[in-house]
Amino acid sequence: MKRTNKLKRIQTAIDYTLRTDAVQKGLNKVGMSKAEIIQGRGLLEHVQMLDAAQQKEYGERYQATDELNQARQQAKTLYKKHIEVARFALKEQRGYWKTLELSGARKDDLFGWLAQAHTFYSNVYQVKETLAQYNLPEAELQQGESMIDAVIEAYNVRQKEDNEAQAATQLRNEALDKLEVWMRRFTQAARLAFVDDMQTLKGLGLVSKVNA
Repeated sequence: MKRTNKLKRIQTAIDYTLRTDAVQKGLNKVGMSKAEIIQGRGLLEHVQMLDAAQQKEYGERYQATDELNQARQQAKTLYKKHIEVARFALKEQRGYWKTLELSGARKDDLFGWLAQAHTFYSNVYQVKETLAQYNLPEAELQQGESMIDAVIEAYNVRQKEDNEAQAATQLRNEALDKLEVWMRRFTQAARLAFVDDMQTLKGLGLVSKVNA
């Protein structure tokens, strides 16, 4: 059963019980007091609060991922241009090809790509005068370096949001486990108290349990 449907089912059972004195009396006869029903409502409300918080955290994680992808794409475009200009301008200078890591394709994975970009922008100012002759001024190189830094910052934000989303999920799941334990006891008590009362079991949302 989906989590949302499970919570609705529990909500239905608790609401019906708390507004129906006969149900409370029947449950009390088999050892489940009104205080326990109120406790169940508290557990449910706690799960609902944590569930909303978890959804919020994942929304922020998705947003951070989109921002990371956007920052990388923007940096990638400018970095690619700088690589191409440097390769052309320094085509006869093997040493700088090594220093700037101009050979080969750019890495696909984020960390490999960032390492290549960091090597390039850390050393490219050694040849800034040469590159300026090919319409690549130092200011644009600085812009490229700043965009790489922005990718790193975006990644750090995404990791923070990812950690917070995972923590929120764990808290929600732990609370849900406690609620499910309570609901199993409630279901057992209700089936015992109203074994011959299909109408009450239907109101509690437990008919399918009885028929199963």
